[in-house]
Amino acid sequence: MAWCLWLFGASTCFVQRVLAAENKGELSFQVQLIWGTNGEKPPGKDLKDVEQRIKEALKGIFKWKNYFEVTRKTLKVPAKATQQLQLSDKCQVVVQNLGNSSAQIKLLGEGKCVNTRKESITPGKLITIAGEDKNDTAWFVVLKAQ
Repeated sequence: MAWCLWLFGASTCFVQRVLAAENKGELSFQVQLIWGTNGEKPPGKDLKDVEQRIKEALKGIFKWKNYFEVTRKTLKVPAKATQQLQLSDKCQVVVQNLGNSSAQIKLLGEGKCVNTRKESITPGKLITIAGEDKNDTAWFVVLKAQ
């Protein structure tokens, strides 16, 4: 019986090491498309209030008083790879894993590059990329590193 327990423990340890090696260098994000406005939430729209931490971060930089979540998705980018994520009909984000916990992030609006940033990535870090300001509103993509 002790032999079986030892074998089970050893195999479990081996599987955990293999999985850790496979995920080494992978970047993971929660990605949100956010709409900023001085107006109120339009009736009939399926928009959610942005969590307080993100709202405070955006209010500290930008001029709008209300921020609403349009879309929330998860993105995983393997080491040395590039992943594209469609957030709406008009908005995409492209993340290139540069290795060493850094990434290049491109924001695309209607298929055109609107903004590009290189960032070091640490768990919990918020990365905000802004889109266009028109009609006294704007859109943002917030990536939360996991």
